[in-house]
Amino acid sequence: MTTAALQPRGRAPQAVPAPAAAALAAGLERAVRFPDEALVRLAVPAPVAPAATLLRGDPDAVVWEDRDGAEAWAGLGRAAVLTARGPERFAAIAAAAAALDRRTVAIDAPPPARWLGGFAFTPGGAAGGAWAGFGDARFVLPRWTYARVGERAELILCAPARELADAAAIHAELATTLALLATPCPAPSAPRLAQRDATPDAWRAIVLAATAAIAAGSLRKVVAARARVIELAQPIDAAGLVAELGRRQPACTRFGFAAGGAIFVGASPERLVRKRGRALDTEALAGSWARTDADGDADAAVAALLASAKDRREHAWVVEAIAGALGPRCAELRIPPAPTARVLRHLVHLHTPVVGQLDRDRHVLELVAALHPTPAVGGTPTDDAVAWIAGHEPTARGWYAAPVGWFDAAGDGEFAVAIRSGLCAGATVALYAGAGLVEGSDPTSEWHETEVKLAALTGALGLGR
Repeated sequence: MTTAALQPRGRAPQAVPAPAAAALAAGLERAVRFPDEALVRLAVPAPVAPAATLLRGDPDAVVWEDRDGAEAWAGLGRAAVLTARGPERFAAIAAAAAALDRRTVAIDAPPPARWLGGFAFTPGGAAGGAWAGFGDARFVLPRWTYARVGERAELILCAPARELADAAAIHAELATTLALLATPCPAPSAPRLAQRDATPDAWRAIVLAATAAIAAGSLRKVVAARARVIELAQPIDAAGLVAELGRRQPACTRFGFAAGGAIFVGASPERLVRKRGRALDTEALAGSWARTDADGDADAAVAALLASAKDRREHAWVVEAIAGALGPRCAELRIPPAPTARVLRHLVHLHTPVVGQLDRDRHVLELVAALHPTPAVGGTPTDDAVAWIAGHEPTARGWYAAPVGWFDAAGDGEFAVAIRSGLCAGATVALYAGAGLVEGSDPTSEWHETEVKLAALTGALGLGR
């Protein structure tokens, strides 16, 4: 990563505040004592700012803003990038990260190094087109990480010791990163020029094929997804899009991952798993009901959803799958006996929180591998549903509905299910939405559900809803 790559257009680097300059100088003085090949990490104070701004700064940029509003992490440049292919990609990423973490040293104990990235829905599912740079698995250890926890923020530099001897160059990188953090993130507003979408008839054929397979007994449930491709009048500002998703969907985890000239963004309501030490939490989020008024009373939608036998049955399968995946790995797993309703801007979901204590130390990626894909995004039985999806969906999912998130050297981390998401490439954005199909699913109703889910992205793009 070079200083030029970080330079915000039209803005000169701002002066580095004295506390940050002093912390950087002290850290660099100590860094030169380490072996050249060591990855040295040091932190300097930073202002509280929208993390999404860093998506403008680098082809490896990443951003993660948790749904509780407690933390935001973003990165520019790369200290290291890990990739992996095939069914063992989860374990391969964990092993490769551990090898690099052993080379990492920290000055004045900044937070543990976080790797940010994600996985394809299935191996080979992100091999072509705008997805080509993402692959089966890709994680970045940023050169500069912006970390905000509560009302405290810092910038963490991670670089080989041999690159830290040029203090002036590192100071310039810090200045341009701070300037980038100071840029505003206005909502996208580019007009739509063209749109390509599945037709209702094509969708109807997919739903009828799924319900026929369910009636034949080969599936209980399968999630069918469709993509809407929109051409805009100018390149998409992914930073502005993620920031607008945060304003519109504050109860969702917002993310952005850049690779190969494209940026995958979203605002996911669904946590796949979060792990701290041996404590974990996850959730079943399946069964949906559209709200007629995004800003009004959700009571009618909540009542209808809780009374829906179809949605409760679909939800129960997700709870069952989570218990089956985590139960053998936990000393304790607590699951409420019945779901409640989780209210979002456009939809109401059945929601069951799950918390547990692991039986021993385990890496969060082991849990990700055990859980993905849940019946909420794949179906059941899992292998049969995934095979059906591969044979019937006309568009590759890429990273849609797959695990995205972060992990650290301790094996802790958090992953979301990458739904309510889209892939931005220049002036083109591909938006994804899916619907769970079970016995009795109606093509028109399921089409409407996907339209409501797409509204989370089209609204943030300034295209309605």
